[in-house]
Amino acid sequence: MKIGIDTCSLIYAFDVGSPYYHEAKQALEKLALEGKGYICPQNITEFLVALSRKGISLPEAIEAASFFEAMFPMVHPRKETLSVFKDILMSRQVRGKVIYDAFLAATYLSNGIDVIYTYNTRDFERLGAIKVWKP
Repeated sequence: MKIGIDTCSLIYAFDVGSPYYHEAKQALEKLALEGKGYICPQNITEFLVALSRKGISLPEAIEAASFFEAMFPMVHPRKETLSVFKDILMSRQVRGKVIYDAFLAATYLSNGIDVIYTYNTRDFERLGAIKVWKP
């Protein structure tokens, strides 16, 4: 089984002050060890935004992002990703920030990944397009 990783899971595994730090870190290590976890470029951009908002220096943020890039295979939006994305938007009348989640789901779905590891269960379940996995 292939599992796409939501950016919040990466952030929690990086942030030692997060109440989810240990759980997220262990889950990501397990996904990496089993070869089941995948990330995409959107994860990296969202991760860098989140770390910059926390006051983390750009070199440190890039180093942390590079760690995850080395840990997991990277999938990219494909030709059909936009079509899948628009279908999700229209079928669920998605608005606002959840649109980012819809594009992340579409990227994974168009790469044959129909499960996402996230702590943002409510938004992804609302999309109804991708299964949610949380250890």
